Amino acid sequence: MNDSTPLSMIYNGDFLVKISYSTEDQLSEQFSCYSTQLKSNDIKEKMEAAEALSFIDSPLCIDYVIPMLSIENLEVLGINTLSRFNIDKVRKLIMGMLSHNESEVVSAAINALDSMKVQIPRIKFLDMLSSNNASIRFIGLENLELTPNVNDKNYIIPLFQDLDSIVAKKAKEYNQLISK
Repeated sequence: MNDSTPLSMIYNGDFLVKISYSTEDQLSEQFSCYSTQLKSNDIKEKMEAAEALSFIDSPLCIDYVIPMLSIENLEVLGINTLSRFNIDKVRKLIMGMLSHNESEVVSAAINALDSMKVQIPRIKFLDMLSSNNASIRFIGLENLELTPNVNDKNYIIPLFQDLDSIVAKKAKEYNQLISK
């Protein structure tokens, strides 16, 4: 694309749009600055950098977005941003987020992988059943229930006595489903 190429885009609302005709090195330098800002103690600066990286639609940004996966409150944004790039490296990173200890992050990873048409191994959902987070145990049960398997019985029986009554109820319901 050159400076004479016409662009036609429609937006609603107020946006500051910056179209860059930079080289890959120049873009990488800018992305690196954003990535550095992700570590800032200034919440506003950190969020602005995360937002800037999340709107970049170029695989060049992948390595600069990856740190978001390990920064509290930026994991979901990082997952959603990376999910636009359906490559092996990204799929593996998002798959790794299934073992996160926050249910919002796990749900975002499941949704991202689903949108990328990546099949999640059943063992990932079975692993969720031993999470310290009741919401993640519930997510695991919900996803196992989508493709019932009698071999899951030994994994769900301990959940009948779960301290979270909703998880215990879901485990019993799933057990009834696979016991028919």
